[in-house]
Amino acid sequence: MPPRRNVRNGNRAPTPQTTVDEIVAQTTPQPPSPPPPPQVDREIVKLFLKQKPPVFDGMGKSENAESWIRALERIFTILMCNDAERMTCVTYQLTRLADFWWDTKMKTMPRDQVGRITWENFKEAIYNKYVPKSYRKAKAAKFYNLTQGRMSVT
Repeated sequence: MPPRRNVRNGNRAPTPQTTVDEIVAQTTPQPPSPPPPPQVDREIVKLFLKQKPPVFDGMGKSENAESWIRALERIFTILMCNDAERMTCVTYQLTRLADFWWDTKMKTMPRDQVGRITWENFKEAIYNKYVPKSYRKAKAAKFYNLTQGRMSVT
């Protein structure tokens, strides 16, 4: 009886029935898989939602976006959240137009950048979209010109 061939060996010699695609698949190195996303503590998400954080719908005055961000930052400070946890929690709080805007932004962003979004990047995007520069300049000017009696901010 002839010796058996080792069928399980991945480096077997090509036979006449082996296609070119199979040969290329055997010899082509596979790209490394992307690293797993950072783990988000589910307890943090539960604790965050217990705080009854406000939602943001993207409508109304510029002050709404500003106060929404400040309210979330207070909760994140208390819970000592990292960026991944903040980004997971904050997406629960977007509704209506803001949710649609963020979903579109995520779909149009390059994939390698999506996983690297930080809380600071998110705040900057919210401010650029929902808080006009004219409003921010007016607030800064109002603060700069603020006086109490004869004392000024400067």
